[in-house]
Amino acid sequence: MAQTQFNADGLLLKFGTDAPGPTNAGESKTYGPMREIVLTIPDMTQLTSSSVIQSDQLFFPINARVQEVVVISETACTSAGSPTLDIGIINTDRSTVPTNGGTAFVSALALTSINGAGKQVTLNVGSTSAGNFIGTTNATVGYLTARANTATYTAGKVVVKIRYYRP
Repeated sequence: MAQTQFNADGLLLKFGTDAPGPTNAGESKTYGPMREIVLTIPDMTQLTSSSVIQSDQLFFPINARVQEVVVISETACTSAGSPTLDIGIINTDRSTVPTNGGTAFVSALALTSINGAGKQVTLNVGSTSAGNFIGTTNATVGYLTARANTATYTAGKVVVKIRYYRP
């Protein structure tokens, strides 16, 4: 029996054993115009070369200008190869990826940036691995996605903080 279905608005509903539990993403309380979304990827071994929605409960808002993205390795990420990390966005229809959306926030972040517990990298406009939404105002609302490119991870836990404001 199907444990999921889409409602009339096109939103995914989950039931029974597929019902959502605690989410791994949310928005931190902030003061002033700057906002912060925090996404935890608790098990990097689950990432593949395909973008996967990381939270069904969190949408990245439309008309938001991304100031910076911070990636923190809570547990050292390891691999037998040299994977890179992409954090992107997919539209609410769960299938349409906006132009360059697969790497909207983080683009090909090298393993060496997250291969030690406590390592942190801050991505701003022009930084190596900065996604193409950083410094721009997005024109779509969507879910956050993640993927591993070129190889897979054998261990690791990462926290991603996306700081944005509405101009």
